Amino acid sequence: MEFGEQLQHQQEYFTKYAQGYDKAVSERLGYTPVKQALLRILKKRGNFNQDAKLLDIACGTGKLLELAKEELSLKPEQLFGIDLTPAMIDVAKNKPEIRGANLVVGRVEEMPFRDGEFDLITTTFSFHHFASEKSMAEIKRVLKPGGILAIGDLCPPPLLSPKIFDKLLSLSGCGVGGYRNQAEISRFLTQNGFQPFYQNRVKGLVLLTLASKLDL
Repeated sequence: MEFGEQLQHQQEYFTKYAQGYDKAVSERLGYTPVKQALLRILKKRGNFNQDAKLLDIACGTGKLLELAKEELSLKPEQLFGIDLTPAMIDVAKNKPEIRGANLVVGRVEEMPFRDGEFDLITTTFSFHHFASEKSMAEIKRVLKPGGILAIGDLCPPPLLSPKIFDKLLSLSGCGVGGYRNQAEISRFLTQNGFQPFYQNRVKGLVLLTLASKLDL
């Protein structure tokens, strides 16, 4: 699937499910607990103050931002989100819990934010969609020196190759491939100017990764 076709496929898929996304079993029992786990380890292992700004990439309906308000004690004006799908952003903007958050429609490769604007960048169940040298350069641009990138994404178990994992996940309806194993994720981040300092699996197939931006 060509890159442009991937973007269109993702938009169509998530537009279809935007209104009921938060109520889906996969969100309530799968995605939300992972988002909570990522934020809790970020609170424990991250080095940031209460004035920190957080950007959630592929923020969807804003669920992680809702959780970050509580877990990290951040105010709505400290919370930012970007997503490819306008319908998802519309749902997020209508949530009273994060009213005042800065939510925009856009691509990771071209984000409308200032250089060094964020202390924290998170992304869950989306890294495989956009991880490329271009997107990582843009993430580095908007992240402060020493800032933290926190990733929660599906990751092949040690004995399963990423190619076979991709094929299995394609059955989900939105599988676009691009999954990396744990070693590949670490190597990819290091090659693109980040230093992984925490990795741990939760729920078996999900890898949580924290990486700091290297000051090069």
